[in-house]
Amino acid sequence: MDGTSIRMIDPAADARWDAFVDRAPGSSVFQHSSWKTVIERTFQLRPFYFTLEDDAQNILGGIPFFFKRSPITGKALISLPFADYSDVLTDGPEHFSMLWRGVMETGNEKGARYIEIRSRDKGGIELERYAFERGSTYLNHFLEVGKDLEFIEKKVIDRSYKCDIRQAVKNGVVVRSATGEPDMKEYYRLYVMTRAHHGLPPIPYVFFKNVWDILSPPKMVYLFLAYRAERLIGGIIFLRHKKCLYALSNSSDRRFLDKKPNHLLWWRGIQLAVDLGLTGLDFGRTAPDNEGLRFFKRRWGTREREIHHYRCGMGHATGNGHGLGRIEKALAPALKVLPPWALKAIGKVAYRCL
Repeated sequence: MDGTSIRMIDPAADARWDAFVDRAPGSSVFQHSSWKTVIERTFQLRPFYFTLEDDAQNILGGIPFFFKRSPITGKALISLPFADYSDVLTDGPEHFSMLWRGVMETGNEKGARYIEIRSRDKGGIELERYAFERGSTYLNHFLEVGKDLEFIEKKVIDRSYKCDIRQAVKNGVVVRSATGEPDMKEYYRLYVMTRAHHGLPPIPYVFFKNVWDILSPPKMVYLFLAYRAERLIGGIIFLRHKKCLYALSNSSDRRFLDKKPNHLLWWRGIQLAVDLGLTGLDFGRTAPDNEGLRFFKRRWGTREREIHHYRCGMGHATGNGHGLGRIEKALAPALKVLPPWALKAIGKVAYRCL
C-alpha cells in the first residue's frame, strides 16, 4: 500500500500508541502501554510493538508482541503473555498482511519456534490463511452495565445471587477499597493460598507490586478486600481501560465461602463500573471444563465468548510446548501440599521457564 510503512515503537515513550489503542475497536487494557511496562519490569521480556503508519505518521494498525525464551516451550513471539487476550488491532486483512510481514521477519531473525496471538475477536482476519492453527481455547464472560444499578439488580443478575449478596452482609462481611501497597501484600497471601488449592504455582509478588505501582497513579487499578471480624477472607483486583472494567485476579479463603464474600466482591465491582459510567465488566478467562466457575459467571447475566490461542509455526525446533499441560497436571498434587514459601520459590522459577 502506497504511503505506508511498518515500524517498531516503544509505546511507553510514544504517546501515539495509547491514543491509537484508545480509539481502536476491540482494544483492551492489556494493549495499553502501562501493561507493557508491568510485563517488562516483572519478567524482563523484550517487547516488539509493530505499527503500520501513513506518511503523516498516523498509526493505522498495530500488533504488540513479547519475545519469550523457554527451555520447555521454546522461543516465541506472543501477543500477549500474561493477558487473557489481545485482539488484532488492524483495519482489515490488507493492513494485517503488511504488519504480518514485519512480524515474520522479526520471528525468523530471533529464531522463534512459533508466533502466538491470543484473541477473542480476530478483527475480521482469517488467521488460518497465514498458517495459524487454533490451539488452546478458553471462555470469556462479559457483562454489559450500560443500565443503572437498579436495573441490573432487578433484571440482569440471578435472583439467588441477590439473596447471597444480602446474606454476605448479614454474615458480617465488609468490603473495603485498598489504599496502598500493604493492602496488595495482604491480598497476595490469600492469592498464594488460592493457587495452592488449585495446584498451581503463584505468579511472583513483584507482578502484583508492579500492577499497583504502575496502574494506581492513573487510576487504572482497583483492589477490593472482603473482611469478616477483621479477618481477610476474599479479594479481587480490577483493571480499568476506556469504558470497561477487567477482573485480573480473584482469591478467597475457602473456609469462609459459605459467608459469600465473592458475591459481595463481584457486586462491588458492578457498583464501581456503574459509578464510573462504564459500559462493561469483563469477568476474565475461564477454562471450558471448569463448569462450576462458568455457572457462577453466567448467573451474573454475562455473555460467554471464546478465546483462542492461535499459533503459527516457524520451523525452529527449539523446544516443545505441547508437554506444558502434562507438566502442570503432574505437579498439581505436590503443589497442593507445599508450604507457602516453597510455592513462592517455585513460582519465581516457573514463570521464567514456561
